Amino acid sequence: MSRKDTFFLQATKLLGCSLAIYFCFITYGIIQEQIYTREYNGEKFKYSFLLVWFQTFGNGVFAGLLWFVQSVFFKTPTVQIPATAYFTMSFSYIGAMFSSNLALNYMSYPAQALAKSCKMIPVMIMRIFINRKRYSLREYIQVALITGGIFVFMASEDAKKSSKETTVNGIVLCLVSLALDGFTGPKQEAINEKYQPSMAQMMFYLNFWAFWIVCSYVAIGLALGSFDAFRGLFDAEEIWKGLYFCSNHPEIIPLGLLFGILSALGQASILLTLLTFNSLVCTTITTTRKFFTILASVVFFGHHVNYAQWAGVFLVFGGLGFEILDKYNQSKHKKKYKD
Repeated sequence: MSRKDTFFLQATKLLGCSLAIYFCFITYGIIQEQIYTREYNGEKFKYSFLLVWFQTFGNGVFAGLLWFVQSVFFKTPTVQIPATAYFTMSFSYIGAMFSSNLALNYMSYPAQALAKSCKMIPVMIMRIFINRKRYSLREYIQVALITGGIFVFMASEDAKKSSKETTVNGIVLCLVSLALDGFTGPKQEAINEKYQPSMAQMMFYLNFWAFWIVCSYVAIGLALGSFDAFRGLFDAEEIWKGLYFCSNHPEIIPLGLLFGILSALGQASILLTLLTFNSLVCTTITTTRKFFTILASVVFFGHHVNYAQWAGVFLVFGGLGFEILDKYNQSKHKKKYKD
């Protein structure tokens, strides 16, 4: 195969991966927002725990099938990893996902998506404490741009024109989600460096343990629900209430199924991009995708975003752009050093 044909094949793969990630996650965001904002005979869906439970089950089943295919047809080896390593990571993973979904009850999707874009901040903090990593002044400037953009966006929100005013609860839930994300990332890196499992194996056990964590929460809630002291702490009936809501409003079921399918396919698209290219290419695609997710939310749901807020958006993605450029220069330097 000639160099030209190889380049064309790689470019075609890159275009396919990019379009898959864009389609899956932009549509995923639209469906997610529709689930939470649409009224069903005067009621709104507010059962985030049920959605997370369903999402972990669907992602786990898909990852299990992918792992099976890799093991049987591609002879990918299975690595033995202690369950405790996955458990702690799954706990933070499901907590982040639950907090992120629940935040949509207290803020608009553009605000939530933008807040989630500054994931690198808690990741940097956790890497300092967990991995003992040091950062340069340039990286701290990138964080300052992102943080400043988030502040400008939130502070410039017009409560009268906004479809959903951002409340303290929404901001706190996003901070909790980001903090838990900050633990999950470095923990995943540590497991990868120590055991080097396949991405399908990592994805399967991540969702497997997360699913059973939810089931354990429900079981503990049912056992302690009769005690007044624990009723506020364990709302074990939320899943049953959510299922009852879905049975009363079956029109939400197709949205939920589509949400689960897009979630699994989105993770698979990211997995394929990581395996075919590298983390830098994947980061570039997923970062630019977030901007178009915000844009799609504004178009489809009529969110009012003023000029100051758009300035905040560009500050955030400017900081993210500098981060991507910095990673690109680092990878280019490493490649040149190897050569």
